[in-house]
Amino acid sequence: MNLKQLATQLREEQHRLKKQLASIDSALAALNGAGVRRKQYKLSAATRRKQSIAQRKRWAAARKAKAQK
Repeated sequence: MNLKQLATQLREEQHRLKKQLASIDSALAALNGAGVRRKQYKLSAATRRKQSIAQRKRWAAARKAKAQK
């Protein structure tokens, strides 16, 4: 068996397994009630920046508290 045939067989097997895994995932989601998805929303760049600044402040406070112990 040459390498091209082996690679083709492996791709086919990968495709088959992905389809099988997708069906298992959907079955689990149905059992868990996870089929309902929330609407995704996008944050503006300004909001993401404000959140990152606030998180950095929290991290700094945590590092400061840890250093004082």
